Amino acid sequence: MNNQKIKSIIKTLIVALVMLVLLTSKVLAASNEDKRTEEQKADQNSFLKSLNIQGYELYPTFNKFVNEYFLPIPSEVTSLEVEALPEIEGHEVKVSGNTNLTKDTGTITIVSYPKKGGTKTTYKVNVSKQKNNGLYLTEFKVSNGEKDADGNKKYFDVDPDLNKDAYKYTVAVSMVDEIKSLDLELKASIESATVEVIGNENLKEGLNDITILLTDSNGNITTYSLEVKINLGNTVISEVSKGKIYDIAYDTRNWLVNFLSDEKNVIISLVVVGVVLLLLIILIVRKIRKARRMDEKKEKLKHRAQK
Repeated sequence: MNNQKIKSIIKTLIVALVMLVLLTSKVLAASNEDKRTEEQKADQNSFLKSLNIQGYELYPTFNKFVNEYFLPIPSEVTSLEVEALPEIEGHEVKVSGNTNLTKDTGTITIVSYPKKGGTKTTYKVNVSKQKNNGLYLTEFKVSNGEKDADGNKKYFDVDPDLNKDAYKYTVAVSMVDEIKSLDLELKASIESATVEVIGNENLKEGLNDITILLTDSNGNITTYSLEVKINLGNTVISEVSKGKIYDIAYDTRNWLVNFLSDEKNVIISLVVVGVVLLLLIILIVRKIRKARRMDEKKEKLKHRAQK
């Protein structure tokens, strides 16, 4: 490689390094701007950090982005103690509807809002009194629509086994591909009762909460909770016949997506690339200097030989 080509490579590397430095500075500036924006938004954040009804369990489990819940209580209860903490310390929280619960159904309203003004966030808890009204599930089957070799639908195990005195159940679902919803086969003890399922859409890997409401003609409500634990099995996403290469490629893609979605990782990657470019420039410069020294020695030896 002659000196002209080496100089050209060095110029290209220097330009790349300068561009990388500029890009990194822009990313850092954008990151700082995003942080300032997020801090400003945080001041206006009116989400709740936690929501508990003392002595009882909400359906589904509390999530600050979920605004409506269901709460079955014994028929003799007339008031409830609500513990609601704002995500930002110092923000106001107002609770109403948690006393004088004399009817079979009621609504508790929790409103969270910043002191300095901003968007309010409202949460509702629909209260229903569980009575011995003969309204309960007589059939509770969960599947994803798959069938066995004989053409029979395959069902997942529901824990505990269905009984009229249990209102909370769990099911573990192991899947190869993503699913958006489950097939629920539900029957009520009263044929005319309506069955409503809430939360059986856009299911994701991990924990999902599904609420089932049974309502008879008199307005009596029985509430059930189904906790769905979904494992998509990312480490075994394909059949053995597809080979291990496909599995490794899939996991690598997921790792890259997760890695590059983090701003810090992007900045670290840019810095590493910059260091590599700088080292290349240093190595090439050293090579050029070494080549020049060798050329100078050859010239000296040539002059001596001529003398």
